[in-house]
Amino acid sequence: MNHTTQRPDYSRQLDRYVWALAALWTTLIAGALLWNHQLALGHGLLWLGGLVVIILGLRRLRQSERERRGSEEATETHKELLTEVLDSLPYPFLVIDANDFTIKTANRAAGADEPGAGATCYGLTHRRDAPCGSDVHVCPLDEVKRTKRPVTVEHEHYDIDGAPRFVEVHGYPIFGDDGKVVQMIEYCLDITDRRRTDAELRVDKERAEAASYAKGAHLESILENTSDLIVTSDTSGRIVSFNRGAEVVLGYDRQDAIGKHASMLFVDPAERERLIDRVNAGGSVSGYHARYAHKNRPRIVDVHLTLSQLRDADGAAAGFVGIGRDVSEQQRLQKALIQSEKMAAMGKLAASVAHEINNPLTGILTFAEALMDETPEDDPSREDSEIIFREAMRCRQIVRDLLDYSRLEKPKRARMSINRVVERSLTLIRGQAPFRDVSFDLGFADELPEVEVDVGQMQQLFLNLVINAGDAMGHRGTITIKSQSLEDNRMVQVSVSDEGCGIPPDEIDRIFDPFYSTKGEQGNGLGLNVVQSIVAQHGGTVRVETKAGQGTTFLVCLPVSSPSRPPDR
Repeated sequence: MNHTTQRPDYSRQLDRYVWALAALWTTLIAGALLWNHQLALGHGLLWLGGLVVIILGLRRLRQSERERRGSEEATETHKELLTEVLDSLPYPFLVIDANDFTIKTANRAAGADEPGAGATCYGLTHRRDAPCGSDVHVCPLDEVKRTKRPVTVEHEHYDIDGAPRFVEVHGYPIFGDDGKVVQMIEYCLDITDRRRTDAELRVDKERAEAASYAKGAHLESILENTSDLIVTSDTSGRIVSFNRGAEVVLGYDRQDAIGKHASMLFVDPAERERLIDRVNAGGSVSGYHARYAHKNRPRIVDVHLTLSQLRDADGAAAGFVGIGRDVSEQQRLQKALIQSEKMAAMGKLAASVAHEINNPLTGILTFAEALMDETPEDDPSREDSEIIFREAMRCRQIVRDLLDYSRLEKPKRARMSINRVVERSLTLIRGQAPFRDVSFDLGFADELPEVEVDVGQMQQLFLNLVINAGDAMGHRGTITIKSQSLEDNRMVQVSVSDEGCGIPPDEIDRIFDPFYSTKGEQGNGLGLNVVQSIVAQHGGTVRVETKAGQGTTFLVCLPVSSPSRPPDR
């Protein structure tokens, strides 16, 4: 690098003043003498003025020589200082010719030969015989020449010992008078350790992500393979996830459930809203007995439910998660056990009461009938005898029902079409006076598989259901009876529907209890209990569907005894 020491401003001004005064003095004297025709003296003065100019010029020449020597010494000092500064840098520093890639200046850290010896940047840093190309690295000099702007690229260089190192190359353009890039300043920062650290961090991150993914996959596998239903929803109640357990328990495909409102899963949609209020107040609700609606309505699924809030990383509410276990079978078995215990106790009581009442009741009937025979029909007291006889007969019927209830034994089964059993039952009731204004709409499915049943008990079952249907309609209207197969011919279902007033909601859970009747004085509360007992002994189920003002339907499901084949008709 060239440096010129400039003279102070006052020295240049003094030179101008000396030369100007000498020229002015000589001119004035010479002009005056020449004007007065003193030519010899004028020529002498002109010579004298020239001599002064020569003397002053020689003096100025000697002074300029001293200043030049001082400038060269300053330049050399500055050059030595710059070399010391560059050599003290811990990273390579180069000045590269833009035309032939030769190194013009290099510090000690660069490890280059003496500048001017023809060494090139690509030979020094890359151990190559030709400039870098895009197939190896982006050449910073090419980029600087192209953009005329500083650039930064990453290269793999060889250090002084020949070991490969990752470096960050910084290139800065030096412009000529024509505005073109003539040289480039290049310095390189070693980023090998940073690269190694980044690589280690990347490996650690990849391992963490792999572990997280494996953990997530394991957790997802657990959630998918558990038999419990797990359903999550967002804050608006829309279903977000629906695991396989929920599909099995509730019958929905997750594609059909996701995006729908979670209230559709409940028999009573308002029940979920009440639950959400409790969750928002306390954070969660556990051990709640919820009634979920199966996709194949009106099947009801009893669920032991825990409902909790979901929160994001910031603790804000993100939705809800419900975890439930299907306890329908447990509930059924529990109810069946309670009912069995009730029936056993009621059976013993019924048999005991029936036998105790039967003897005095026979005497009452006998004397009441005798009084009626002895009393003329126009006698006012005859009506009293008729009331005694009628109520005694009603008591006898109750006693007979009690005896039938207590004598309910293990069924004696035979294979038969359920359609034939229903038809036989209807032949026993169609001709009776209470059913003269009742019509029957029969919808029997063809090719039903046979069931293995006690025909007598089945007839008693359907008679009780038909009689109840007729009573509910006031013995006017249509009773609809249908049959069909369910669950891939593993079950057969018979439904008996009336057009009556329906059963009040607060009485639904009690209609199968013994001695509980919705008919008032007309019923004894044993008919539906007997129906339930018969169905249970055959391994089936009975349930009821009812709506106020729209009638009631009883659905009896019985297991098929053997592989499906056409029934005997």
